[in-house]
This record gives sequence, C-alpha cells and structure tokens, in this order.
Amino acid sequence: MRRTTSSLLVTALLLLGLGVAAPGGAEPTESPGSSPDVATEVPSGVATAEPVAPPPTDTPSPSATGAPTPTAPPTSPLSADDAREPTAGPSGTVSELGQVTIAEVPVVLDPAEVGDDEAGVTQLAQDPAVAVQPVEDPVTDGVVADVPVADGAGVVTAALDAAGAQTVALTWDAGADTVVDARVRTQTDGVWSEWAQLEADDVGVDAGTADDRADRRAGTDAFWVGDADAVQLAFAESVAPAGLTLALIGDDAASASGGGGAGTGTATSTAVRTDAPAVAPALWTRTSDARVVQASSTVASPVGGVSMITREEWGAAAPACQPDVASRLVGAVLHHTAQPGNDYATVDEAKARLRQIQAYHIAARGWCDIGYNMLVDKWGNLYEGRDDSMTEPVIGVHTGGFNTGTFGISMLGDYSTLTPSAATTATVARAIAARFGAWGLDATGTMAYTTTTGENSRYQNQTVTLPRVFGHRDTAYTACPGNAGYATLAAVRTRVAQLLLPVGYVDAVRTTSSSLTVAGWAMDPMTPDPIAVHVYVDGRGVSNTTAGAARPDVAAVYGNGAQHGFSVTIPASPGTHSVCVFAIGAVGGRNTLVECREITVVNSPPMGALDVVRTTPAGVTVIGWAMDPDTSAPIAVHAYVDGRFAGAWTASDTRPDVGRIFGNGAAHGFTSFVPTGSGEHDVCLYAIDSQGGPNPVLACRRVTVVNATPIGSLDRVTRGPDSVTVAGWAMDPDTAAPIAVHVYLDGQLATGALASRARPDVGRVFGNGSDHGFQVTVPAGPASREVCVYAIDSQGGTNPLLACRRLTGS
Repeated sequence: MRRTTSSLLVTALLLLGLGVAAPGGAEPTESPGSSPDVATEVPSGVATAEPVAPPPTDTPSPSATGAPTPTAPPTSPLSADDAREPTAGPSGTVSELGQVTIAEVPVVLDPAEVGDDEAGVTQLAQDPAVAVQPVEDPVTDGVVADVPVADGAGVVTAALDAAGAQTVALTWDAGADTVVDARVRTQTDGVWSEWAQLEADDVGVDAGTADDRADRRAGTDAFWVGDADAVQLAFAESVAPAGLTLALIGDDAASASGGGGAGTGTATSTAVRTDAPAVAPALWTRTSDARVVQASSTVASPVGGVSMITREEWGAAAPACQPDVASRLVGAVLHHTAQPGNDYATVDEAKARLRQIQAYHIAARGWCDIGYNMLVDKWGNLYEGRDDSMTEPVIGVHTGGFNTGTFGISMLGDYSTLTPSAATTATVARAIAARFGAWGLDATGTMAYTTTTGENSRYQNQTVTLPRVFGHRDTAYTACPGNAGYATLAAVRTRVAQLLLPVGYVDAVRTTSSSLTVAGWAMDPMTPDPIAVHVYVDGRGVSNTTAGAARPDVAAVYGNGAQHGFSVTIPASPGTHSVCVFAIGAVGGRNTLVECREITVVNSPPMGALDVVRTTPAGVTVIGWAMDPDTSAPIAVHAYVDGRFAGAWTASDTRPDVGRIFGNGAAHGFTSFVPTGSGEHDVCLYAIDSQGGPNPVLACRRVTVVNATPIGSLDRVTRGPDSVTVAGWAMDPDTAAPIAVHVYLDGQLATGALASRARPDVGRVFGNGSDHGFQVTVPAGPASREVCVYAIDSQGGTNPLLACRRLTGS
C-alpha cells in the first residue's frame, strides 16, 4: 500500500534515526550576483560572452540546502497522528520545493564486516550510528545477501523503503577528492531489478556565476525509481567522500501517475507529435493549453511550429536564485538526462521527472534552477527548462566550463543504446534553430571557445575549437548524450542548418512582350509571418516584394501559416533573360536562392485583316480589324498611299467575331476613309505594335479611283437694264449634295453660287437627288457681254463648262 510522499519520507528519516531540520545555513561566501569568469567565443578576433549579473536585490538568499529561505518555519509534513519529535541521531533534512519533497539523509560507509553471505558480499554494519538502516519490515527476507555486488568487494545497504520517492541520488561536498562508485537496484512487486550504476554527474557550474554558491554540492545523476517499493545501494569502496548524502525525491502526483523502476521499461522510438497547428506559432509560445502527445504515430508536420510546455505547465518551482545571462549565445550542447529506462508512459510522468530533476538540482546540488535550458521528451514535446532560457542566453549548469554562452538541451531518458525518435530529434533541432536564428549563428560552422575550469572537463582554461552544435562528451569525460543519442548529432546539426534557411518554390514565370510575371511561395520555417522575396533579372535586383498572399496548400504541408504566396510583374525587354528568386530570412543573412530560370521574352507581332476596299471619287473606304496579342487594348492602324503616309486611326470598333476566335477582347475593328485622288494608286495598311516593336503590313491593294465629271444645263440667260440673270441646273454624279457653279462675264469671274434649288425633274431623271438647280443675277451694263457658267467638281477634279451666251448691246 502506497503512502503519501511527505509522510513517507519523514517516516523514513525517523526509522533511520535521523533528525528532521528546517532548511537553513550560513549565507554563501560569494554573492550570486558577483561577476563570474566567462567563456568566450572567437569567430574572428576575441569576443567575450559575459553574463549579465542580476541586481543583488532580485536574488533570494539561498539556504544551505539550495532551497529558498522560508519566511516562517515549514509546516510539518507529518500527519496529526504521526507528529512527534524526531529521534536523536545523525542530522538529516526534509524540504519542499513546489509540490516535490526532498529528504536528504547522511550516509556513512562502515568497512567493518558483520558477516559475509555465501557470495562473499560485505554487509553494511548494522549499528545505530550508521546513517542508512533497514526498514522495520524488509520487503523480502534475505534480499540483502542474495546478489553479489562486486566479486566480494565493497559494502551494501539493507533494503530501504522507497515508498513515496520516485528519484534517488547521492551527493557529497564539492571539491572532495574521493569519487563515489555506487550502484542501485529497485524492488517492485517483490522482484528486484538488475544493479545499475549511479553515474557521477559530470557537470559543474561556471566559476563566479550565481550557481557557484558556497553550499553547492557534487553528486550523481538523478536516478528514477518510479513506483519501486524498495531500493538498495552498493558501494565498490568503503571510503566515502565528505558529506555523502542520499537524496530521496518524490511527489504525490508522480506516485499517482505510475512508472517503472530501474531497467524495467523500453521506449517507443517511433512516437511523434501529430497535432502541430495548421498555422504554426512562433517556437517560443507560452500557452496555457500547450498540446502534447503521448501516443505513437507515423506522420508529423515536417517543419511546423513546436508548442512549448512552460514551467508553469510542468509544475516547476521558482528558482532559488536568479541565474546569470551571457552577453551572447555562441553554441548549443546536446545532452540526455541518463535516467534509467525510457518507459515513462504519459506526459504527466515526464513532467514529474522534470520536477524531480529540478528539485534535485536546486535542493540537493545547490544550483539556482534546473541545469538544462530546454528538455525534449520521447514524443518530441518541448519543455521550458531554466527560467527565461527561451528569450535570453541564460547560463545553465550542463557542461562544466562551457555553460556560459551555450544553450543546453537535454533529451529526457537514457539514449545509450536506444535511438531517439524522429520527433525528438526534430524538436531538438528546431529548438536550437530558434535560438541560433535569434543570434544569427551558422549551425554548420565552428567556434573558438575559451573555457573556464569545469568539473570533469577535458579542457581547463584554454581555447578550443568546437562545432557550433556539439555533444556533452565533446568537452567532458562522459558518455552523454549516450552512444545512440550522439549518433544523431550530425543529423541534428544538418537539420538546424536547414531550419535556419527559408524555403520556397517558383510555380510559374509568365511573359508578355514587355514584361514577365513570377509567381510562387516563400517561407521562413522559424516564423509564420510573411517574408521578403527578391527578384533579380540578369544579375540586377529589380523587385523587393513580400510573400504575404494566402497559400492554404503551403499551410497544409508545412503547418507554418498560409500567408506565404507571391506574384510580381517586372518590365522586361524582348530577348532571353536570367531570372533568379531569393527568399529572405526573418533574421538577416539567412537567404535562400529559390530558383534561377532562363526566360525568353517574345514580342508577339500584331495581326489583322483588310476585309473590304471601296473606291470613291476622292479615295477609298477600308474595313477590317487589327490586334496585338500582347494586349487586349485597341491598337493603331496607319495607311500609306503610293508609299506616302496618308492617315492613322485606332482599331477600336466592336468585332465580336475576333473576340470569340482569339479571346483577347472584341474592340479591334475599323472602318476608315483614305483620300487618294483619282487615278491608280497603291493603298497599304500597317498594324502598329503596342510595345514599340515591328509594325507588320496588314494588306496592300492597287485601286483605280474615278472622279465623274459634273453635268448640268444653262437653261436661260435674261438681260436687265444693268444686270444679267442665268438659270439652270448642275450636279456631280459622285455626290447627291449640291455643288457650286461659277459665272464669268467677258472671261472674268463675276460670282459663284450653290446649285441647291429644287429641280424635281433632274431628280427624276438622274436619281441623285433634286437639289441641283440654280438662278444667279450678276451686275452688267448695256454693252455687249459674253456670259459663261461652269459646274465645280465636288472632288476637286475637272470643272466642266455648262454653256456660254453672247449678249448684244442696247
């Protein structure tokens, strides 16, 4: 039967003969706000990545155990029935960090033999002075002696009641010379697991940072035991470092969620998240309903936004002190938490592991906060680690000597042999890409890093060249991030580089005789916002547009928003051109050549037809159509007669037949008159190119223009005392309109008049209208006179003489 976390842990301390003390202790000898030694990145020259020290007033004074100093004594975690004074004995502490309870129990290794079992295992002495004692009712009789530890060497504890604790670890005084070589096994439902190594944690704080406090401690990795009923520790040596302490960490929520003990589970390497939103958020999205996945699937958004599970959502406690911030980000480090088994079955259990890792780092190790900047579970869900790591280059505790200026991201689980899922590595890459994108870093490049002194570091106070994205083992004597995890590093690095580059596609390039239109899409995977697109023609930048048009198809595939389409029209002369399209990244310097194409711009020649030519006495009437395929607008038509320009007009009459056939509009017809004069002429029509190109001839026709001679009659001439009156009719067969007549006296023009009087008789005979009669009076003396009348040609041709009459004097 399981018991509550708080009561079980305190009960365990009482059974061990330990005192339960409130957290406390002396102030650290160095303020968390003091300026630390810094790591530097030297891409060209030497640049210092100095942490930004927080104001001292913002930094809580850490206690000796690493937890914030309470304003009042903590409430006893014992129930009312169990509340009693602790028994005398070696001191121990129980503290609470958020919903997590941490019991820290001093451990004393006693080499005195109290009897060997048949396998030669030396047992831990069973006297009240020894800190680790068996529970009152061992889970299984004889379990202590039935499994050898190390060929007869070392000491082993009795079975310890683990009810209420899901994580165990060992800590000791920082700077101790002795290295703990310890193992642990767990018992669940009466079955013991295999012995597992409690790996000494191979990370340390950067000197001078807020984490470098007087009360910080060395330790092993946190070891998840889950719902184990009992644990047992074995030590290869009986010499312990100063201050050796067992940390028992647990919370009720973790106990309720279940979880196996050491070595009892396997991970599902194919599990991925499938619920990326259709319009992806920016990577660092604080959301109260961050969606997570805890079931296997086979399809994932290839680039879409990754929702982040915030500290509030996984139940993180407040930092014990304010971590420092570097002046800039220079690289990223891949880790795994190395907790046994990847068998956490739910996201709730993953959150519980994070809470207990944080509690261990703060309360047992004395750090400001969880050491990692970000963490990723086996389903690819992203968790916010050390506070503010999503926006600032916060200095973590994950790679001794290399913490300053680096982004530490850890895969939750043990990836020594199990390959991380595709979803896990994809999220790792995207998280690193987001931080690199904010600082303009090249994921495929290297950096010169000047390290400080770091625990277990391969490099002490020297400058070393490293990839921008590297594994923990590259700088420390450690297996982290595990052989299988480390094998993914090259692919992660490549994927980060890909994510830092925008992507796109040119769907079409359409041309007219004077322009080209480029259409497609472009997107920066790091943001759903529209980005810029630059177009170059023949190596010259000609367009800077924004890819902000709706493209639902792109959103459906990439899950990064839909506003990524573009279409831009650019003037271009006829001929072959090189057209190149660049997608411009959201962060300067990250631009991608989407595509270059060789495009030929062709000026289509105008076309048309001369349907009808009708002659008149003065010229020709032409009927037809003209069109330029490069435009639906009407174009001009020019006429030449005998090689000389004779007129121009716009072919804008409606021609539905032309519109139906060519699909380029119907306003392309014309009916126009071209003056020629009488005689034989060459009439040519030209269609004028809308873009200034060649003007093809529509048609040339040879025509004969005949100007009919006017006709008429001088019917009478009447002489008065001082005048002469003439009357008759005159008509031009080329027109029904009245024409002029001129009257001459004695060879001199006396007057002109319009033959417009009604003459029905003429109309009946010639069928060319009746308004052709005239009657004109001119002054004349009594002397003899010669009177002549001429009909004037309407087209400017010959003016025939109608008649002459001689008048005698009086």
